[in-house]
Order: sequence, then structure tokens, then C-alpha cells
Amino acid sequence: MVDSIDALSNVSETRYIVDKDVKILKLNEHYHLRTARGVMILNEKQYDILCHFMEGESVENVLHAYHDLDENKVMALIDKFIFEKIINREGAAFYQKKTVGYYFRKLTRFNLPSKPFVAIVMKFLVKLNMKLVLICSALMSLAGIMADVSLVRYTQFTWRGVPRLTVFIIVGMIVALYHELWMATYVARGGGEKSLSFKLRFLLGVFISVVVNWQYLLQYDVKKRIGIFLKVDLITAGFCGLLSVPGLVAMQFGAVEVAYFFCCCSIIGYSYVLLNLYPFFFKNDGYNIFCFLTGTKRLRSYWFRFFYSLVCKERINYVDKGKMKYYVLWGTMFVLTFIFIVYAIKNNIRIRI
Repeated sequence: MVDSIDALSNVSETRYIVDKDVKILKLNEHYHLRTARGVMILNEKQYDILCHFMEGESVENVLHAYHDLDENKVMALIDKFIFEKIINREGAAFYQKKTVGYYFRKLTRFNLPSKPFVAIVMKFLVKLNMKLVLICSALMSLAGIMADVSLVRYTQFTWRGVPRLTVFIIVGMIVALYHELWMATYVARGGGEKSLSFKLRFLLGVFISVVVNWQYLLQYDVKKRIGIFLKVDLITAGFCGLLSVPGLVAMQFGAVEVAYFFCCCSIIGYSYVLLNLYPFFFKNDGYNIFCFLTGTKRLRSYWFRFFYSLVCKERINYVDKGKMKYYVLWGTMFVLTFIFIVYAIKNNIRIRI
């Protein structure tokens, strides 16, 4: 990574080329670059600058081609291209181009057979009346919470009695898949059905989730994007409420163990929904909503880089002006969350999710 304009000038004659793994999609006059590190959105002029590196080019020649533009801004953009691994030095070895995060994602994410899930989305879910789905989900979510209150009292629910592996993981997988099917539905309704692919993700060896490529939603404005994420979470909460229904039926027949089981499933489902909305740890819905609201991106990567720059007394120029406070806020909360998790593990406190 080149951390300043001064450092960049030292390698201005080095030839850079666009990474072969970068995928480009044009949506509403903007270019969406999908890389191993995430998504970057460029306008027409920024993409035009990137095109100079398609076949390999030096920074010096690119600056000369855009001598009529502010050199500092062009250099900052190229600096970001390098940081995001969108362009790499020509002839650079494979291991030099990839990051620790890249290998972590390779080891913890696995492609799922997407055709069956896409078929469910396209043949059934996209044809439903979404307003009716949302209304039913809201009612079911509220009813589920009320039902769980009764079930907790009836079954004398305690977390210590919940089978961790058999219930937590299975319920988490089902809730995650249900969530992503509806996220895929909104992507497909926006015309992005061809971009759908599902992945299984392991986090920290404890949390498991299913993810779908939702980047097609970036074509919408911020308000609509946030609305879609919240709608999908509401639909998921409705499903969690539905899980309590068999427990209520079992309670009427005096089947305490069955009632306890479905009470567990419902409460664990709600726990996953809340975890998904927490923005200061994983890259989940809450994280994305926080990014949309603050106009920031790559909070975790940039915050770690910002911390590194303070320790090494280096200059950074890839964070948009006026946005640093959001990176500091997110980073502070991330550290506090991490400390809490370490404290919980050290003191044998079982985190309920």
C-alpha cells in the first residue's frame, strides 16, 4: 500500500495493471467494481482513469494524460486503487497481491449450489405481494414475542438448558438462509437475478451464516437501500415469531419439552436478528446500514489502517474529508465489543446468540 502522495511519486514510473479478478458492472451511470476486498463505486471520470491501467500503465503517464485535473485528487484516487488491490504492479507475485483478509475469506466462505435457491426466489417469492408479506411479518413478529413471554413462564426457560450445537447452529442456519432468500428476492425484483449466488460463511469458528450477493442494490439511493435491509430483517423476525406457534400448541396439550424446544428456536431466532442489526463487529445488515447513513465504506479495513498510520506516523489520504469521526466511532465500538467478548470468554459467560 502506498500511504501518501509523496510515496506514490517515488514509484510513478512503476507500471500498474487492473487485477484480473476485478469484476465491473455498470448501473445508473456508475461503475461497480467487485473485488476480493469488497465493492467500489466509480463515476464516469474515475472509471476513465482506471481504464488507463487495463493493459498496464505507469502513474506518471496517467498523471500526464490528466494534467488538466487536480493532481492531488488524481493521485489520491490512484492511491485508493492500489490500497483496494484494484490495480497491482505488473509482474507482482500472487502472494504480493493478496491480503490476509483475502485468505481469511477463502478459508471461511464456501459457495453453495445456488440454482435451487434462485429457483425458489424466481418461481415463488418474487411473485408474492410484498406489502402483504411485510404486514403479516410485523404481526407475526409481535405475536411471537407475546407467545415467547408465555412460553418462558410455562417452560421455566433457561439458557443453560439449550443444546448449543444442535439448536443454536441449526436454527442459525435456517434463519440465515431464510433472511438471504428474501434479500435475494429484493435483488431479483430490481433486475439483478443473474448476479445471485449464495455462500456459507464461518466466523471466528463460532458463528455461521449464509450470504447472498446483494451489491446490485447499490443502484438505489441510500433511503431505499436502508429500507430494503430493514424490510428483510422484519420478514426474518416474522419467521422467528412463527417458530413459537408449535410451542403454543404443545403448551395446550401439556407437552412441556416440545414447548420448551420451540420456545428456544424462536428466542434464538430473534437473537440472530438482533445480532445481525448490531453494526460494530461483523459486516452484517447493521454494519451496512451504518455505512449507508454515514456515507462511509470499508470501515473495518480503513480503521485498522488509520490506527496503523498513527503508530507508524504515516499519512493517509483515502478517507473522505469529514468522515474520519465515523471511522473513529466505529473503531472504538469495535474495540469495546471485542473486549466484552474476551471478558465473557475469560469469565465463562455464555454469550446468547
